[in-house]
Amino acid sequence: MEKDITISKALFWGWESFKKHWQILVGMTLFVFAISAIVGFIAGDGASGVEGGAGSFLLNIFVHTFIGIGLITIGLEVYAEKTPVFKDFFVKMEHFLNYLIGMLLYSIIVIIGFFLVFFPGVIWALKYQFFGYLIVEKGMSPMDALRQSGKMTYGKKWFLLLFWIVLFFFNILGAIVIGIGLFVTIPVSLLATVYIYKKLSKDATTNQEL
Repeated sequence: MEKDITISKALFWGWESFKKHWQILVGMTLFVFAISAIVGFIAGDGASGVEGGAGSFLLNIFVHTFIGIGLITIGLEVYAEKTPVFKDFFVKMEHFLNYLIGMLLYSIIVIIGFFLVFFPGVIWALKYQFFGYLIVEKGMSPMDALRQSGKMTYGKKWFLLLFWIVLFFFNILGAIVIGIGLFVTIPVSLLATVYIYKKLSKDATTNQEL
């Protein structure tokens, strides 16, 4: 792993990048909150019975795919030192089907892992977490993206687990500030994750070339 990949550097880069693009990032977060609230209301309203539950599940999967692609696209734009605009949220929706399939596969893998005495679920969640980034950025198929994510995260699970824990408490801190802090901590967390992804992606490419 690259020696310069640290959680503190990821968060610092995320914070500095947030300050440069805070308007679009706060607006994007508000947009995501609004969509989630609307979908939550619709899903809750029709969640009775097996059919209602299945419908709510499918609706949530579709919406999370839409949101995931948009967030990753904006994050990658910032990393590339571009100035994202709102319409960029939608420019990678051509990958919707592959992302949807990838998320279903990822969810199944993680759920199976949790049934296997919990710990394997955590390991597999860490291992395959970057599948969406690889689909959006590189246009990979779902299976190729999952495999490549596994290669990228090989030997780095403890580092990534610690990163997840830090982000969890970071966003708890944001939520404590009357929830308003989440409009800062969520974008910074996204950008920090993009930073980690790009560094690990570069590291994996370098190792393949050696």
